[in-house]
Amino acid sequence: IYSHMVISGIFEKAKLDLLHAPANSLPLFYRGPSVVTVHDLAIYDHPEWFPSPYTGALSFSERIVVPYSVRKAKRIIAVSEQTKKDIVRTFQLKPSKIDVVYEGAEPSVEKRAVPAEEALKRFNLAKGQYLLYLGTVEPRKNISAAIRAFADFAIKDHAGLEKYEFVIAGRRGWKFEPVFEAMQTANERLAAEAKRIGAAPRERVRYLGYLPRDAKAAVIAGAAAFVFPSLYEGFGLPVIEAMSLGVPVIAADRASLPEICGDAAILVDPQSERQIAAAMEKLVTEPKFVEVLREKARQRAAEFSWERTARETITVYEKALNS
Repeated sequence: IYSHMVISGIFEKAKLDLLHAPANSLPLFYRGPSVVTVHDLAIYDHPEWFPSPYTGALSFSERIVVPYSVRKAKRIIAVSEQTKKDIVRTFQLKPSKIDVVYEGAEPSVEKRAVPAEEALKRFNLAKGQYLLYLGTVEPRKNISAAIRAFADFAIKDHAGLEKYEFVIAGRRGWKFEPVFEAMQTANERLAAEAKRIGAAPRERVRYLGYLPRDAKAAVIAGAAAFVFPSLYEGFGLPVIEAMSLGVPVIAADRASLPEICGDAAILVDPQSERQIAAAMEKLVTEPKFVEVLREKARQRAAEFSWERTARETITVYEKALNS
């Protein structure tokens, strides 16, 4: 009631020239000109990825609010070509109503950071000796497959077993428990293999929790590789943030990720643990390839900036007001 009736009334009284709703939905009772940003529509194709305790709220949103919003808005902003295609397919809208405006990396994040050495020490990390996943811990991120792939890689390559860790950072989302079960199983496998070869067993797969803002850039930049095998992304902001810091990326060859990464990352079938493990091995055993990939990553990330996002968003506002 508050979101759709009260807020609509507040906006009507304000006599707005244009309302921009930046997260998929407009207030139902607002009648003024508007623009809506759609980030992804994964829930329409994969409702099993989303929290069952909130099915009623999600159902109201997906069946009523979002369809109303994309039809009512003067213009729609999609954060990728993939999301634009999904909007057209799901709601049978004309592509000409939709503008693709990419998101950006966060260049100022390093300016607010604590010194890298201090940040890594806080989490007991050694620069260049861990592979990193950063994002919400939830089913569609496919983290369990990456954990199993890391264990396979480390057991095959004993240097990996003794030197590298796989670190998971981000808040716990819905159905996070299988990820922690996969961590426990992987650590047991790795400990047994370490014991077999006479190495000192220790926890190789770790969960850091949600990274504080002041340490985020340092933790990303210190990684030997950034691993993001998500089954679906409307954009994939963590990938761009990693690339902007020159970190080599392993990403899924699904949804928007190939569009965002271009040739500046290793793209893998996220359902093939063998491919994920092979990509991990490549990034820790081929330094010349890694240096090339680092430079490509920086160049690719430079194409995505919030300044560009702002300029292109203003252009969308002008289109909406002139339509």
